[in-house]
Amino acid sequence: MSLVVTCPSCGTVFTMVREQLEASDGHVRCGHCMEVFDAQTQLSQLSNLDAEHMFNDVPSQLSSSLQIETPLANLSFVQQAKQEQFWSSPFMRAALITMTGLLISLLTLQLARNERERLNQWNPSLAPALQKLCDMLPCTLQGRRLVEGWLIESSSFQKEGGDNFRLTITLKNTSPTSLLIPQLELTLLDNNDALLVRHVITPEADVSTTLPSTVERTYNWLITPQSNTSIRLNFKDIVGYRLALFYL
Repeated sequence: MSLVVTCPSCGTVFTMVREQLEASDGHVRCGHCMEVFDAQTQLSQLSNLDAEHMFNDVPSQLSSSLQIETPLANLSFVQQAKQEQFWSSPFMRAALITMTGLLISLLTLQLARNERERLNQWNPSLAPALQKLCDMLPCTLQGRRLVEGWLIESSSFQKEGGDNFRLTITLKNTSPTSLLIPQLELTLLDNNDALLVRHVITPEADVSTTLPSTVERTYNWLITPQSNTSIRLNFKDIVGYRLALFYL
């Protein structure tokens, strides 16, 4: 029986024998359009009489320019075709899409972890999601940093005894979200409103580092101004003080 192969690209019809297909594992190249295809998927059988009748009646439909690729000759284009077929298969495409989505998700989580404080400050509504992220990953979520959200309700600076003074201050969070407690700068002034000494105060480690919205809290510190300067102070010169809140 003769075999008839039709090129799937240009429609050119060829005749061949099965031994020719076995030599190239079924892969052939069309001599008309140079398309490489698997001839085994395009085969149909004709009797010798039908093949002779087709040659006599419609010779233009058959071509002898079908190139049979031998195992040594098909190493380049056949392997390339198989690779392209492998990477374009539905399974491989689904696997690549899944892997890409997983990598994007991991990158997003890493970015959110590294920029959690900035994201929390940019959009406070993300705080619950960022807190859940920190529960899964080794990180901590501090409060939002917003100096404008703080109000100093009251303060006092009084002599405590010896070289010590007692600073008492009441802070209120006026923002709609929890805020990270800021650091405090205390500036002592003389009678001419000139700087005598500047003292930076950091919240105690055992005190909560955040304050909820609309909540106020009173803090007090025992301060020895003399320990913060090499200049001997006359405490009678301290007639005023100034407070400033800031974040590092």
